[in-house]
Amino acid sequence: MSFSKRNLRQSLRKKEAKRILILFLSSLLSGIKKFGAQSVSFLKKSISFLRHPIEFTERKKKKERRFRWLLGGVMIIFGAFVVFESSIRMLGFLQNFSFSDLLWVAGSELPKDQNGFTNILLLGVGGKEHESWDGGELTDTIIVASIDQKTKSVVMLSIPRDFYVETDVTSGRINEVVQLASEHYKKLGDPDPRRRGIETLEKEIEEIFHIQIDRFLQVDFRAFVETIDALQGIDIDVEKTIDDPEYPTPDWKYERFYLPAGKQHLDGATALKFARSRHSSSDFDRSRRQRQIISAVLEKAGSLHILTSPGKLQEMYHIVEGNIHTNFSFREMISLANIGYTFPRENLLSFGLNDDPKTTGGFLVTPARELFSGAFVLVPFLNLTKDKYEHIRVFVDVILHHRDLNLQKTKIHISNASQSSGLAASTKAHLERFGIPVETTATSDEKLEKTEIRYENSLENNETAMFLTRFLSGTLRPYDPESQQILAKNTENEKITSSDISIFLGKNHQNFRIPLSQNPDSFSSSP
Repeated sequence: MSFSKRNLRQSLRKKEAKRILILFLSSLLSGIKKFGAQSVSFLKKSISFLRHPIEFTERKKKKERRFRWLLGGVMIIFGAFVVFESSIRMLGFLQNFSFSDLLWVAGSELPKDQNGFTNILLLGVGGKEHESWDGGELTDTIIVASIDQKTKSVVMLSIPRDFYVETDVTSGRINEVVQLASEHYKKLGDPDPRRRGIETLEKEIEEIFHIQIDRFLQVDFRAFVETIDALQGIDIDVEKTIDDPEYPTPDWKYERFYLPAGKQHLDGATALKFARSRHSSSDFDRSRRQRQIISAVLEKAGSLHILTSPGKLQEMYHIVEGNIHTNFSFREMISLANIGYTFPRENLLSFGLNDDPKTTGGFLVTPARELFSGAFVLVPFLNLTKDKYEHIRVFVDVILHHRDLNLQKTKIHISNASQSSGLAASTKAHLERFGIPVETTATSDEKLEKTEIRYENSLENNETAMFLTRFLSGTLRPYDPESQQILAKNTENEKITSSDISIFLGKNHQNFRIPLSQNPDSFSSSP
């Protein structure tokens, strides 16, 4: 009898303990069920488990049974507190949301080339609404954006729409490649002719510039306008007044587009005109304005904290849905957005190919029209190498693989220590044409027979000085900044007292060294 009473009391105690634990977990569940489906699932399983008695054989020793109950209870309570702590952390996440947290959950690693860069082909087209009146299928904007997560920088390179290319299926201006190649593959019955057209353009850009294109993103005018309107407009510093009397309208007519120089706030429609107007300026100015708009959009999106606003994110999604064409996965797009949100704005570097040999990227010329069936096109300038794209590839190599030069981490100065006037200015133009910025030029009090490249003694400066010997002849020489307090005087006779690298041009400095890309047979041209 006593045995039965003892068993009954033990059974009642067990049931009471389980009832109390179930009430505790149920209360905990009701308090945190809104903070995560996984936490809810865990607790429900725990409660369901406790509601079904665990049978213990009477052959087990009393001590062993007590130990297991104690251990099981400790583990369950420990698990409950783990879930509780996770829920508290989730609550903190929701209250202090950051995009990096979302990236950790949903983002995906972006593809990279062998140099660690993610190279994206950005394309702008008119779209269906512009097909009948303004070349809706022509590629209005062509930009290669190269992301380097190591330096947290993005290099944008604009390719002029009149750049002449010859592909496997067509030849002509580069802005016609996608349209003509798409039509070609459509006639062949290809299931996705537009994709094949873009792939044709990708292949041509890869072969010309010796870079690997990892992804593409094609956006039409409607998405462009509505995105900027969703951002409540963007702020642009207009470099020079635009007065275009022949901006095309949908009714096959023209209207005047006027935008004064200075700081302007642009809505989507005005920003589109700012990006596309070309009758009062060159196509190179137009390309520069397009890159300026991309930078302004990133700036505005960051200032409005778009990526931390669910409502804005939903609005942006509906805008781009159906108006973009890309091979990015959704998770890769999240990672890409995080890069645009977190990278410093000053690390967004902008370049463009053009026909002015005195400016950065000036490697194009306009040939006689009769050589190209009367069409206005741009081709690489005549050089003495076997490959007509050689100097363009060197330029691309500099801006992609030597970003520190344009991130203003290394200061370069040129001193004219020869007896030839104007040599410092011409050498500066030569280097900057290939994307190597020169901070200052001056006339040196020294007179040298041979050119010297002097540098403050560090590994980084030594590597940069060695790199400069690809573009000009000179003897490398480290200098002690304390013994070189005054390097030279500039044109205003002001003393120049510091520089990471100083190029002292000697009497023997007559001709520029014509650089060659170091790996002409591969996409990688890094030294």
